[in-house]
Amino acid sequence: MKKVLMSALALMLLAGCGSSKSSSNTTSSSGYVFEVNGTTIAMMDTMSDVEDAIGEPLQDPEIANSCAFDGYDGTYVYGSYYIYTAKCDKTNNVEKVSGIDLKDDSVSTKEGIALGDSKDKVVEAYGDDYKDNNGEYVYTSGDMTLSFQFDSSDNVSNISYYATGLADE
Repeated sequence: MKKVLMSALALMLLAGCGSSKSSSNTTSSSGYVFEVNGTTIAMMDTMSDVEDAIGEPLQDPEIANSCAFDGYDGTYVYGSYYIYTAKCDKTNNVEKVSGIDLKDDSVSTKEGIALGDSKDKVVEAYGDDYKDNNGEYVYTSGDMTLSFQFDSSDNVSNISYYATGLADE
């Protein structure tokens, strides 16, 4: 539980607003992407475009002042996955996707990894070019990071995508 809370905190701190890059609906950034119902979602995609493509969340989004930058953080709950957003001057006051957490095994990464899969399956899918952060495997590609946490049986217990290098300096 502590690792999950620390990852969530790291996600919110890293998902700030240091990039003024504009984006379109899909695959606007390099790196790993999340696919759901035929829609590809990349870090820094415009949330309104994402919402147009995948529909409204299950509940009203939670929007709050950010503790990492001068702007707002958002959380959109879609049941099996959550989408986190950032909106501030550095994103031209446009709400952008800054992170995604997979919450159950009904969804998976584009490469086919879901909660409950083995550590070996993760390495088979993504290779051994990861940073081992106290047992969390962190893969970086382009301007985003994909991390996998494991339970005591070495099965995936948490999957998080998040934008890198975006926190205020």
